[in-house]
Amino acid sequence: MTRDDPPQSGSTLPYLRWIALAALLLAEVFGLTLQFDAYWTRVDDHGWPGRLIFRSPQLLKIGLVTGVVTVVLAAWLLRGELHRGAPEMGSRRSVALWLAGHLASFALFARLTVAVVGEDTRGVILASAPVLAWFATGLLTIILWAAAAIPPRLWPRLVRIGWAVLLIGVGVGCAAEVAGQLVQLGWDVLARPTLWTSYYLLRPFAADAACDPETMTLGAGQFRVAVMPACSGYEGMGLITVYLAGYLWLFRREMRFPRALILWPLGLAAVWLVNAVRLAALVLIGARVSPELALGGFHSQAGWLGFNAVALGLVFVAHRSRRLTAGPESVAPAGGGATAAYLAPLLVAVAAQMLTTALVTDPTVLYPVRVAATVAALWYFWPRYESLRSSRSGQSAALALVTGVIVYLLWAAFGPSGSSADAPDPRAELADLEPWAVALWYGFKVVGFVVVTPIAEELAFRGYLMRRLIAADFEQVPVGRFSWLSFLISSGLFGLLHGHWVAGTAAGMAYAAVACRTGRLRDAILAHATTNALLAATAQLTGDMRWWT
Repeated sequence: MTRDDPPQSGSTLPYLRWIALAALLLAEVFGLTLQFDAYWTRVDDHGWPGRLIFRSPQLLKIGLVTGVVTVVLAAWLLRGELHRGAPEMGSRRSVALWLAGHLASFALFARLTVAVVGEDTRGVILASAPVLAWFATGLLTIILWAAAAIPPRLWPRLVRIGWAVLLIGVGVGCAAEVAGQLVQLGWDVLARPTLWTSYYLLRPFAADAACDPETMTLGAGQFRVAVMPACSGYEGMGLITVYLAGYLWLFRREMRFPRALILWPLGLAAVWLVNAVRLAALVLIGARVSPELALGGFHSQAGWLGFNAVALGLVFVAHRSRRLTAGPESVAPAGGGATAAYLAPLLVAVAAQMLTTALVTDPTVLYPVRVAATVAALWYFWPRYESLRSSRSGQSAALALVTGVIVYLLWAAFGPSGSSADAPDPRAELADLEPWAVALWYGFKVVGFVVVTPIAEELAFRGYLMRRLIAADFEQVPVGRFSWLSFLISSGLFGLLHGHWVAGTAAGMAYAAVACRTGRLRDAILAHATTNALLAATAQLTGDMRWWT
């Protein structure tokens, strides 16, 4: 057997290859979609080529949703067949050839994209041949990528066995696009109830409250806001649906079905009402306190505060109601106190950030309050952190330090966090403070960013979530116990918490790998702290404070 031969074990699947290929495809898709916009095309002027280009983003969304759903269902329903076909998953040489073909095809597709939807082609009558070549090359790029993931010789067998999975994936992809269109078309269905509800909530506190359903504006005094589609509550209703789906799945053994499904309509109604309250409060703050505060921090953070309040309230109701839980013993499940201990520091930090941003025009000055609140939570729950008391060897500490440096280099390659691109420079908000107060603020910033944040985030993601996805009584799961589901989900959610999703997810995977390799949560914290210390040093050396925002 040569080094390029596939493994003979029927249970070995190329997970790392699939993860790398998925990351590559996401990077290619995001790279092109961020650079080019196909919606500029005037469909009437360009005939079917223009219609094809105009609809290409919709086709891409359908394809991505279809692919994700199909892969998830296949991994669940066809895992036995995949394991049996593992020895035929292709040699390294064949995978390299398919990957080379994919990269060459993508390069050609990118070049044709410039010719078809680039800035220089706007207003040019599009010929059918270039558009057909562009579309065919894109399709070929996907096919070659799929061949690198699973050899084409296995496709007929997988389609024959899993045709229903593929059909469901296509159906969900098309349904998701149709639902998105219906949401946009149905904006008026929810817009006016939201507008009028906010108006009647505002009237007891503002006698000069005004509502104009024709222009969809709400105001009081001289302050007016336009209630846009994004303000209708659709976003919060979609988020609460996803949240409840994950929650009910995680606690499926503790919940009583189908009664527990009542949480969904309750959540939809609650998050919509909270959104109406948010709009009324925004107008009241803008008219009576400060327009800058209303349209700044309050506008951006109040929605998230309301969503978190509803989400936590639903969890509280679910676990206190014997009609929704499977039995009396599930009202206080094993590890319930530990759950609060591992999640509270991060939740306190996030809540403090949202509150200071929503209620103060210069929230940066109050950063020490956020640090103090998080430290208080850590101090209160410190006796529960058994996973932090294991001894550390010099070898594991070296691995953690090296991992932290590697993650820093990855983060530096992406540049400062994109989510903070428009954030104000904290030095401007600190300009009016005394020198000693500025020095104290920087001290809290270093401690919070380098020490407190890594502890809070690693407790939540590697200490709790990664183990909770393996067993309900997560304290019985050793730190570092590996499963692909917990590894990928916890790392992906960690990435969503940060500015760069790709870099954040890769960082989460790296910290999780350290915990899995050493079996110590302290090593993941050390790796995280090393990365943050280097980012803080970069911020000071470059003068770009976004590095540690």
